[in-house]
Amino acid sequence: MLVNLLTFEPLFATAQSRVFSMRPQQIDDSLNQNSDLPNQQKVAACLIQVKEPVVSAIMPTFGRPELVGESVAMFLAQDYPRKELVILNDCDGQIFRFDHPQVTIVNQSQRYATLGEKRNACIEIAKGEVIAVWDDDDVYLPWRFSDAVSEMLSRKAAFYRPSEFWAYWGAASLHDNQSTPGWVSHGFCCFTKKLWETVGGYPQQSLGEDAVFFKRIHEFLGLPFITMPVLKYKRPGILRGASPYQHLSINGGQKSLDSAPGEFDVRPVPIADPCLRQAAESIIATHTETAMKSAELSTKDSFCSSLPALSVCVSLKNRSRIAHQDHLLELFPKCVETIIAASREFMETWAEPSPQGSHFSHRATVELVIADFNSDDWPLSQWIANTADGLTLKYFNLTEGFSRGRGLNMAAMHASSDRLLFLDADMLVTAQLMRDGIEAIDQATAYFPVFRYLNIHGSLLDLEHASFGNVFLSKQMFAASGGVPEFQSWGGEDDIFYERVRRITNIRRDEGNGFYHQWHPERCRHENYQLPPQTDFHAYVDSRVADREVRHFLVSHKDWAGKISLYPDGKMQACHGDQGRYERSDQNVLSLLWDDWPAETLYPDAENKQWKAVGYHFVMEEIPIAHSATELS
Repeated sequence: MLVNLLTFEPLFATAQSRVFSMRPQQIDDSLNQNSDLPNQQKVAACLIQVKEPVVSAIMPTFGRPELVGESVAMFLAQDYPRKELVILNDCDGQIFRFDHPQVTIVNQSQRYATLGEKRNACIEIAKGEVIAVWDDDDVYLPWRFSDAVSEMLSRKAAFYRPSEFWAYWGAASLHDNQSTPGWVSHGFCCFTKKLWETVGGYPQQSLGEDAVFFKRIHEFLGLPFITMPVLKYKRPGILRGASPYQHLSINGGQKSLDSAPGEFDVRPVPIADPCLRQAAESIIATHTETAMKSAELSTKDSFCSSLPALSVCVSLKNRSRIAHQDHLLELFPKCVETIIAASREFMETWAEPSPQGSHFSHRATVELVIADFNSDDWPLSQWIANTADGLTLKYFNLTEGFSRGRGLNMAAMHASSDRLLFLDADMLVTAQLMRDGIEAIDQATAYFPVFRYLNIHGSLLDLEHASFGNVFLSKQMFAASGGVPEFQSWGGEDDIFYERVRRITNIRRDEGNGFYHQWHPERCRHENYQLPPQTDFHAYVDSRVADREVRHFLVSHKDWAGKISLYPDGKMQACHGDQGRYERSDQNVLSLLWDDWPAETLYPDAENKQWKAVGYHFVMEEIPIAHSATELS
């Protein structure tokens, strides 16, 4: 609807537009209206004051009429009901019309001198308590408002900026972007209108007005750079770097702005760029699927003082006493001993944030949750209660055939904490490893630490880069991933679970601080399973590969880990979506020619059946698949 800028009363349904000039100096003059109040009270006055605030999306636009319909469609798709969209168009001669109670269009014949003044004018019009930046060329996903409001309320924050978002540069695969100082993140921010008023709004400039506005906010709040963690599948939108039009601050398309006069009846339409539309639809489908899975498992409030800081989940079958020659290996009891020692040290130095409304933090506790598959080498009932003194302990018996994935899934379901550590029963841990894992989870990151092998005498051996069985993650990440595959045979379920988690959140992968694997005979890896090693994994891969000529490799790279597939036609694709071509030279050199990244060269290591880059920062090892093609040669 068209509105009177001063009273918000509907105007006559004509093409008439009204000139409205902001007076930025008036905003600046009001900056110190409450200067006599202590700063803490000023900050509190800027917080959201109601449980369900109205969110006003502010959309200044000029000369990009073809994007307006797309942007309106994205706004109407927001799942947060209390919302409004304010479109301020100052392209002389262009008139936009759209009749919807939640959309306000202001057509103005005189252009604002600067973008900062134009943004301020938009916010002046807005009725909402929360302001959401809404750039006309970016892609906003349906959960953006609801997630932002939830975060602002739970964190008692007047300003919200997600720690990450997607970026589109014209290729099928989107780029992972982080909100960092000096880089574009303004388009996904929300703030209270009171905060905007208090800091003096945007400056009178067109380039960098967001940076100055951010500086004012950070100085007022006394914080250097504000971001809030967000799960990968819940990122709020896509920066359209490959816009058809030129950007002011980043490279865009070459198309000139369309300022030709005319009248436009706005129609909500899908994204016209087919590549970008497909990417957005895929993200929405993933979000819907993972949100449904998350709903199946209610997560507990991590701020509640009665909950442990971490639940260590173990899937167990006969790891308590293993006879080997003249040795009796008590793998799991030693594992528990290190958990106890680590948790005691951890509890002395780690304090959970205080519950809302409380002035006191509380000391952290650690919980051990054991899913035992009827172990008979040294039954838990004979020793665990005495050994695990000092831990919150839960254990239950499963009479079915051993499945590592089944045990971990059941343990996670019984865990009290929202932070989980999936831990193999033959591992040794430290307090620092626990701290690192918890800090990663609190930054919306799953941590897959790399462990080091010990020999039978306890001396250090090599690092293991190809194992993904131990992981710190939140219960929400676990639920969203769909859980660990419940294989009845040894091998592969950890790789699949890693890939599932990687799709929904950030991954940390480095050497764990004091993280060790106890020695045991090789037979112990698979002797408790019902089926031969990797039977289920082979069946899983076979069921997902239509072309039996595809070669799959497990990758350990300094920047990522996972799987890469090489196709007979010379194409390749990594598990994270990046694509390209590969070439094999006469000198037995494998070149990976990425579409969006620098080429990489690997050389054969026949002894270890691997391909390695110089310096070993990139290693590929083929995943054995039944009925696979012949060796790459």
